[in-house]
Amino acid sequence: ARGFQVFNPGSALIKRFGENILPIQKKIQLLEASIAALAKNRALLLTRLISGKLSVEDLNIHFPPSMQEPTTTEQLELDFPHA
Repeated sequence: ARGFQVFNPGSALIKRFGENILPIQKKIQLLEASIAALAKNRALLLTRLISGKLSVEDLNIHFPPSMQEPTTTEQLELDFPHA
C-alpha cells in the first residue's frame, strides 16, 4: 500500500482561515438571498407584463446608446457608407 503525506496546518491557521472566510460566506448567503428575491420579482413582473396588467407606456425609460434604434439618418449611413 502506498502512503500519502497529508499536510496538517495546525489549529491556529485553521482558526485564522475560519475567521477570514466567515465574512465571505455571509456575503455569499446575502447575495444568494438577493438573487432569489430578484428572480421571484422578475417572474411576478413578467407575468403581469405579458397579461397586460402592468403597463410600461407611461414610464420614462432611457436606454443606453448601444440599445437605441438608429435614427433615419444614422440608418442611411449604415446602409450606404461613404466611399
